[in-house]
Amino acid sequence: MKPRVPFLSRRLAIAAGLLLSVVLVGTIGFAALERWSWFDALYFTVMNVTTVGSAQPTDVAGKWWTILIVAVGFGVLTYTVLALVGYVIEGHLGDAFEQRRMRRRVARMTGHYIV
Repeated sequence: MKPRVPFLSRRLAIAAGLLLSVVLVGTIGFAALERWSWFDALYFTVMNVTTVGSAQPTDVAGKWWTILIVAVGFGVLTYTVLALVGYVIEGHLGDAFEQRRMRRRVARMTGHYIV
């Protein structure tokens, strides 16, 4: 029987997927528009999504891309943090650790029957 995934953990997985997507798309965009290395484009994307900021793009298209990445990225980052905080506050994280610990204990048992 497959364990039921709580709504909140699905929400957390979706939020993390969205955040990774923004970082990936932002990196590809900066690498293409500004002709930066992949690492520089990734660094700039992460710096802007977290609103730390750093060097400025030189091209007008790069500046528009920065505006888009900051707006979308910050929204997605905020959603991800709030989903994580909700997951922890509602106790799902502790439940997940407890279930994992119990599964390990049951897996180590030999010669026992669970009724």
